[in-house]
Amino acid sequence: MENQTLPSQLLLLRSFMIGLCLLGGAIAPENLLAAPAPGGTQGERILVRPREGVSLSVMARRHSRLGNRVLHTFPRIANLQVLELPPLASVQAVITDYQQSGLVAYAEPDRKVQVLQEPNDSRYADGSLWGLHNTGVLGGVPGADIHAPDGWDIQNTASNIVVGVVDTGVRYTHEDLTDNIWVNPGETGLDDLGRDKRTNGVDDDADGYVDDVHGINAILGTGDPFDDHGHGTHVSGTIGGVGNNSLGVVGVCWRVQLMACKFVD
Repeated sequence: MENQTLPSQLLLLRSFMIGLCLLGGAIAPENLLAAPAPGGTQGERILVRPREGVSLSVMARRHSRLGNRVLHTFPRIANLQVLELPPLASVQAVITDYQQSGLVAYAEPDRKVQVLQEPNDSRYADGSLWGLHNTGVLGGVPGADIHAPDGWDIQNTASNIVVGVVDTGVRYTHEDLTDNIWVNPGETGLDDLGRDKRTNGVDDDADGYVDDVHGINAILGTGDPFDDHGHGTHVSGTIGGVGNNSLGVVGVCWRVQLMACKFVD
């Protein structure tokens, strides 16, 4: 009969594995510190709040295992902790590890929040669009603006509204306008012959203009309102430059339909 006694090394290994399970070891540490992942950059911070009954010493062992450093602990908020992750750690992977451990009431990224809704468009962020929000960074008077953030916090889109821009036309291919350019439903799709109504050379909607997909050119009597001056495009950006796309300008309305009506060359 074989000896039923396990070698001491196997007993030690089994004890170690049981200990990992008790600690809720769902994700291997090396998977948390792999190559840089979306949302995982040096210096990232997260918030964790221990479950009721879980001591800070137990949490400390978990933090140490993952390589996280405690920056702040708030005893009056159920020992909520601010943790700094090691370089290259994936924020989501670390949060998932805490969530699956059973030790925390919640774990989430530590992010700045704003009371008022503001977009991330580059020209807005650098203060260039002072008419919307004047902080004085370009030598202007702080507050001398239309207080756009106050309005955006209430509403910043009106995608069901069509605004006719009666001007020099609109450069409807502009990267910060194209998603907000009105599309004429009567000049899209296929005609009876299977041709694209946008380019079939027919006045499909019988409004007097051929292929007027985005508006009209009242000077030439055509359906192409492309801007050959720039003013109408500028105005369109102020009205409805696509907002919060990390690009260029932002309009008063982030999502709206801009119909180009060209009457000046």
